[in-house]
Amino acid sequence: MSGGAQWQAVALLRSAVGHDALREKLRQAIILRDASKQAVSDAQAELDRMLAIEADARTALGQFAALDAERDAARVAAIRAGRPVVDAPEITAKLAERDAARTRLGDVGRAVNAVRAELALAQLALGDKQEAVEALAAAVVASEIERLADRLEETERAAAELRAVVAAVAGTFVGPGFAQPFPIPASERTRGLLGNVPVNARSRSDVPAYRNEDARTRAAFMAHAAALLLDADAPLAAALPA
Repeated sequence: MSGGAQWQAVALLRSAVGHDALREKLRQAIILRDASKQAVSDAQAELDRMLAIEADARTALGQFAALDAERDAARVAAIRAGRPVVDAPEITAKLAERDAARTRLGDVGRAVNAVRAELALAQLALGDKQEAVEALAAAVVASEIERLADRLEETERAAAELRAVVAAVAGTFVGPGFAQPFPIPASERTRGLLGNVPVNARSRSDVPAYRNEDARTRAAFMAHAAALLLDADAPLAAALPA
């Protein structure tokens, strides 16, 4: 993704556009990009057609390559024979045909240049449309990650609250009707959960198993981003670890 597309993606993410709205923008951008691709294909096909016409026009003009030498030889022969120097009718006809062929080649050449310019403009437009698709696809992935971060935040908050509850009641408990404190022994699993601090992203990189898992996750998200370039409705589920 180009630098321009990267800035577009950041701007889109910061613009607080909703996730569904981003998907719709991407959907429309893909339609425009694909139409631009077709325009490039059509322009290239037209250029190929015009180049073939130009080749035929050049071949037609090439048939008169020896005409000047033929004309000069006839004129020299007339002078040496003491005849008036007048082009024979067939030479005159060929000269007219050659002039027409030259004009034809010039006209076709100008048409070729015009089509080349159209193709260049279509290619530039396609570049812009592709950059817009990439920026929106990146913004969609970033939005998806933000939504996953929201879920992570909720999960961690719930885990902290549960850990606090378990820590408060594990050990000694006095309930209504009990004449004396009643021990609530914490199992090995409970003690482990209370003492376990979730592995954060920084420490994960030091654990080979997590490194491999992270690499798979990154590869899956890269594949997901590539899928978004073609289909705005590509699901995120395929990018999430099982």
